Amino acid sequence: MILWLRVLNNIGVKERKLYNLGHTFGSSMITDGQNILWVSRMLGDKDVSITLKVYTKYIKESDEERINKLSKIVPFFVPFFNK
Repeated sequence: MILWLRVLNNIGVKERKLYNLGHTFGSSMITDGQNILWVSRMLGDKDVSITLKVYTKYIKESDEERINKLSKIVPFFVPFFNK
């Protein structure tokens, strides 16, 4: 168990049980922009809607962070969001 705690500390993840790491993996991969179908398969979910319902609730992003990400993809939309 001590090795497990060291691994978590080294990667900057707060202490948690192995079971909860699936939630960390799922939400981290979705936040990183990984393909949701791939994430869903890796988690063993039978349906993408399960993946979205379960793991996106752990994503903590402000509107500003989301707008910044959007501006990198489609810069011409940003003025509409900054009103």
